[in-house]
Amino acid sequence: MNDLHTRRYEALAETVVFAREPAVAVSHEVDTADRLALEQTAALAAAAFAGCAIVARQLQDRLGAAGLAFCAERHAHAPPPQPRAALPVTHRLRSRAAVVLGLAACAAFVFALWPSRSESVAAQRQALLAAEKDTMRVIWKGGPSPKSGTVRGEVVWSQSRQQGFLSFEGLPPLDAQHRFQLWIVDGSRDGAPVDGGLFVIADAGIETVVPVQARLPIGKAAAFVVTVEPKDGVVVSKQEHVVAIAGP
Repeated sequence: MNDLHTRRYEALAETVVFAREPAVAVSHEVDTADRLALEQTAALAAAAFAGCAIVARQLQDRLGAAGLAFCAERHAHAPPPQPRAALPVTHRLRSRAAVVLGLAACAAFVFALWPSRSESVAAQRQALLAAEKDTMRVIWKGGPSPKSGTVRGEVVWSQSRQQGFLSFEGLPPLDAQHRFQLWIVDGSRDGAPVDGGLFVIADAGIETVVPVQARLPIGKAAAFVVTVEPKDGVVVSKQEHVVAIAGP
């Protein structure tokens, strides 16, 4: 690589890596078009790492599992380490810039994906209401627990699709050690209600839509019950804190 290309790559890397460092002079060897593109990239990186809303537990779990699987695969196929000479400063700077940009792009993708996912849950709920003739709608009633707040909302459930959604307003958020857990009373079977999944409420003042995640097929949905449980959930609820009940 000739000296001209080397200087240009250094300028590109410095523009991205040190764009937000006032004490570092950024090279002016980058032309206007490249500078504009790099400023947009730096803005994307800053936005990605500036912070985001709380990500749902299920999405966190999936991302964590995907990351572990990726690391395991890379480790399994990695060649044995070979001694090598120290990289020149220019090469290290370019590598560092590439890592920063890669992390920024991944973070921006995840954080941009989550709001659209929340919107799609609400859209799926509306589609279910419009498409399925057997869709039932039942209103939440507050449970006996003081943690019920002033819960409002409804359950939407399609027996044919085995799909449903919960909507809530007025259900107060819990501390970090607890979660809400849905239970579905199946009128076609004996025994304990079916686990319908864990969820959280971030803000009691806005509507929260939660998908039903039944662990078993439901023969006949007779009632839906929400309890407060430890953050990892339980197999069978003691029903110490019943906060919402909905039934035909």
